[in-house]
Amino acid sequence: MSLPDLWGDCYTPEHRKLGNAEEFRITFCDKCVNPGCQNSAAAGTKWSRRMASQEENLLTNPRFADPRDPNFADIRSVEWENAIRQALAIEVSTRKGDWSVATESEIGQAAAEMIGIVPPSFITPEPDPPEPVEEEPEERPLTAKEVILLMRDARSLEELQGILPEGETRKSVLRVFESRKKALAEPDPPTEDIEGKWKVRGDTKKDGGFSVYEVTLYGSGKWECTCPSRQNPCKHAIDLSMRMNNAPPEAPVETPPPAPKPPKAPPARFRPTRNTAQPDEGIMVGGGPAPPSSDSWEPKKKTPKDRIIGVGGTVKFGSKD
Repeated sequence: MSLPDLWGDCYTPEHRKLGNAEEFRITFCDKCVNPGCQNSAAAGTKWSRRMASQEENLLTNPRFADPRDPNFADIRSVEWENAIRQALAIEVSTRKGDWSVATESEIGQAAAEMIGIVPPSFITPEPDPPEPVEEEPEERPLTAKEVILLMRDARSLEELQGILPEGETRKSVLRVFESRKKALAEPDPPTEDIEGKWKVRGDTKKDGGFSVYEVTLYGSGKWECTCPSRQNPCKHAIDLSMRMNNAPPEAPVETPPPAPKPPKAPPARFRPTRNTAQPDEGIMVGGGPAPPSSDSWEPKKKTPKDRIIGVGGTVKFGSKD
């Protein structure tokens, strides 16, 4: 089958103005990939030639094989009816999921499903699905966080020992185990008996209302209050104690404010001593040595007398003269 010539559809009058036909063929037709035109470069490929011959080989002039051809002996020996039946039997067994042999009814029903028609005689009631069996979840080892939480909730040493996994080597778990073991081994501190609890109103306002405190009296006579006072017992506990003893409440003792510290004395001004004579114009600081001055209180020094011995005189040692 020859391909159509689409030259006139591509080489229009507008293209003719650009150059001659040969230049247009080189520029466009030699690069065209349209397999439906005999001028296209794609028309000469093997694929294009094969597709052009399909209509001739399959529809117009088909070729049939000779059934006596020895090359088809294996195909002629196949019993197609039994082959289809065997294939359907395998399909039915696959659906059933066991090794039981498919019955004729099951094979017929499968054949009817292939052509889209299921005869009523071939329809067999489906068995009830088996009841689901609840599978027990597989036990998994507890994580370190889960073991630590269980050990913190333990209330006895026996319970704590049962929680620790056998052969535990994780440091975080062993650290919590030893800490919890020590805490459970120590006896609980004795608890004091509570004689009563009261709620009292404070003097300061909080969020548009007065603050409320809780006062507790223990069996030992100890008072506790949730107010911020440092005095124990506080004024709320004293007031409640007075009321319980039918005594008039005492006015709270107010701690006097601390006395202010005396102001520090100003530094003493420099006052020169009067033991020595001072000049009226002041004291010179620096500038070399001070001039000599006479001091009336300074002891007088004795000036030694010169002892002169004349010519021809004599000297006697040990004498004071």
